[in-house]
Amino acid sequence: MRRARLGLVLGLTAVIMLFVGFTSALLVRKGLPSFDAQTNTYSRDWVAINLPWALLWMNTVVCAARHYAASSARAGQIDSRCFAGGRKKVSMVG
Repeated sequence: MRRARLGLVLGLTAVIMLFVGFTSALLVRKGLPSFDAQTNTYSRDWVAINLPWALLWMNTVVCAARHYAASSARAGQIDSRCFAGGRKKVSMVG
């Protein structure tokens, strides 16, 4: 159990450090100007992009529908197993 916990802690630490590294690189890159050799000036070339909100909402709806379908199928499968098991018990007793 201690080895598993140690492995989990080391894995989480690696993932967190990677996330912190990417975040700090993003912030540094966003704040620093870049040198333009053609004009011999520094310029900030960070440009905001428009997010594809329609695609985000479509993905959300599809993901929610898949979750609902999987959970309802699982619930139906569990109910039918319990019902079939209950019939077997009744037929064995009776």
